[in-house]
This record gives sequence, structure tokens and C-alpha cells, in this order.
Amino acid sequence: MIEYIKDSDIKALKKYKYSSVDKSLIEKYFLNPYWCWLVKKVPVWVAPNLITLSGFMFMIFSFCLLLVYGPNWEEVPRWIYVSWGINLFIYQSLDGIDGKQARRTGSSGPLGELFDHGCDAINTTLAFLCILSALGIGNTFTCVCTVLAALTNFYVSSWETYHTHTLFLSYVSGPVEGILSGCMLLIATGFVGPKFWSNNINELLGTSSPYLDYTLYQFACVFIAITALFNIVCSAINVYNYSKNSKEGLAKKSLGLIPHLFICAFVMLWTKSSSTLIENNLLPFFLFLGFCFGHQVGLIVLYHVAKKSFPYWNRTYNLIIIAGVTCMSLSTDFVGLTQNYGINLHSSLGEGLKVAVLERYVMWGLFAFAFMMYMEFALYVINRLCGIFDINCLSIKHPKTNMNANNEKPVYTVGVEGKKLISSESPLVSRRRRNRM
Repeated sequence: MIEYIKDSDIKALKKYKYSSVDKSLIEKYFLNPYWCWLVKKVPVWVAPNLITLSGFMFMIFSFCLLLVYGPNWEEVPRWIYVSWGINLFIYQSLDGIDGKQARRTGSSGPLGELFDHGCDAINTTLAFLCILSALGIGNTFTCVCTVLAALTNFYVSSWETYHTHTLFLSYVSGPVEGILSGCMLLIATGFVGPKFWSNNINELLGTSSPYLDYTLYQFACVFIAITALFNIVCSAINVYNYSKNSKEGLAKKSLGLIPHLFICAFVMLWTKSSSTLIENNLLPFFLFLGFCFGHQVGLIVLYHVAKKSFPYWNRTYNLIIIAGVTCMSLSTDFVGLTQNYGINLHSSLGEGLKVAVLERYVMWGLFAFAFMMYMEFALYVINRLCGIFDINCLSIKHPKTNMNANNEKPVYTVGVEGKKLISSESPLVSRRRRNRM
């Protein structure tokens, strides 16, 4: 087992303080008051990570509905689209109050940030699978590019947080405006159906403008891409501004983007080179990529809170490269085996086994392998941090005795026997008790 957290990292972990900046007007004037109201309805004994996990389970349920009713991107019953939108909103609501619950119960710490971002990383893939299914473009190359744009947006945000030590959310961000847009799209699909998004904008508006000669789903994908690009540029600007007062220049920090961009380019080459992947096996392929991506983002967040060197590469990237070259060789003569060596992999499979069927088993196998690698990483980090901070992951081990009290230190007296605790109450309460004696 890989030792992700060493004893030398404990000091930095205990000094870590969460920092964030959110410029979203929607969150400031609408969502934050709603979240403040909602968190007060949650009992104080509920752990913040349990809130995060509960929201994530709603998205797991949405994905299970997709697997049952539309594993090949078929149109699903209308009520499922509505449930996807509701579940996504519930996820956002619970994701918005877990931090407030942590501060409310005095249980903030590195584990909460890692747990929250770990669920967010996986949910990025799950949510987009539902949205792309609703748009009716689940088996196209446009679908591949859209998912990669969303993953890149999340990756660059994590890269930015690592180097600036602050989570920045711009005026338009994925966790706020992105999720709300997804909720509205999914619920609307429940009423109009997925075929509605294939309508041409000119036909709907009764115009003939060349600038509107696109389908609604193309407009949605362009909107997602522009939003991702906007956030990426904002992240780069924030890192650049932070680098002005840092010893490490922007050029060196930018090296952290190269591995991810290389993997994205390789994935696009993989999907283009395969004659069956997009049409038949894209769903397990996205799950495989999602957990590989979640593993890398989890490493970035962990190394950020532990003040370790940036993780440029990990073993899941090796898995993507090896699996990609192998699968491309099976579906096409990608490496020139037939031309140069006379080896025909298609004929070696036998007449009874089609390449698409074999590829489907391979994709689900890769997903299972990536899932196990991710869980091995996640369980190690959870157990290690619980041991370091003497906490539980899904329950509050050391509850605050008074949730409304200020964070004041207990009163001690110093005598010949050393420091002795007079009262575990706050100094103000303790002095009042002594004055009445």
C-alpha cells in the first residue's frame, strides 16, 4: 500500500486552515440565505461528512436509474429526468451546508475538505452523464469533449487552490450556476423530452440568422465549454497574481497542467481511433475516466493541505495510457501490427466474439480496477486522518458542549504542583461562579 501521508506531514496537516472566496451573486443573495436556514434544521449531532455522503448518495441513485433505464443512452421515462434534477439540487443543497455544519459543530479540518472534494470530483462525471443523456447526445464525440471540458474545469480549479491556498469561485462557477443550470435543464427535459434539444434555434424562433443555425444541444455544449474556459482563464489569472509575490514563477506552476492536458488529448485520440467505443461503450468508459480523474484531484487536494510537492502524475494515468494503446490496437491497426508484422488481432479474437463486445467487458473491467484504486486511496486517507486528529469520519466523536459559546480557553491556575484546571467552562462563566463564592 502506498503511504500517502507520512509522519513528517502531520505538522502541516494540523496547521492547515481552509480559505475560500466566492463572487457568485446567486449564492450571496439566494443560496446562502437558504443554506443558512437549512443547516439550522440539521441536528448538531450529525457529522458534516455524513451530510456530504448523503447528498452524494442521491447522485448514485440517479446514476443507477440511468444504468437501469438507459444504459445505451436510450430515452428514459419523463419522471426520471425530473428526479435527476431534484437529486442534483439536493446534492447541491447538502454540499452547501456541510461546511456550515462543520463550523457549527467545531469539527472543521482537512478530512472534511478532502471528503467534500472527493465526492465533488466523482459527481462531476455522474452529473454530466445524466445531463448528456437528457440532451440526447450520449453517444457522440461532442459528448466526450463536453465531459473533458467539465473535468478540466474542476482540475484547473484544484490546481489553482493548490498554488494560491484559497478556493476561488468566480461570478459564474460550476458548483453554483453550473449545477443550477443542470437542474433546470433536467427538470425541463422531464416536460419537453430529450428530442426537444435537437430542434434548430432558427426554427424555434422563426429566424434565419446564420449565428443561430445550431441545435439547442449544441448551444448547451458551447455554453458549457465557454463557462469552463472562463473559469480556467480566471484561475490562471489568480495564480499569476499570486505568483508575483512568490518565489516560484508561473512557468513552473503551469507544468501541473501539462499531464492533464496530455491525458485529455490522449482520450480524444482514443475515442476517435476506436470504431466502436463512442457508439457502444461510452458509459463505462466515462466511469473509468471519472475515477481516474477523481484519484488525481484527491492527490492534489491532499498534497495541498499537507504542503507537499505538486503531484504531476499517478498510477491511474499509467492505467489510462496502457489501456488506451491496447484498446486502440484491438479496434484498429493503431500500432501497425498487421501492416508491419502480419499480426491480425481481429482474426485472433475468433468469429464468435465481436470487438465491440470484448471492448465492453474491457471497459467495465477498467472501471472496476480504477474504482478499487480510488477506494484504496480514499480509505487510506480517511483512516490515517481519523487517527491523526482522533476523530470519526461519519460521526462527531468530540461534540461541543455549548454550540453557542465562544471559542474561549478553560481557566487554569498555576501552583507548586503545576498547572491545574479550575473550570472547563468559559473564563466569563468561571469568574462569575468564583465571585459568588
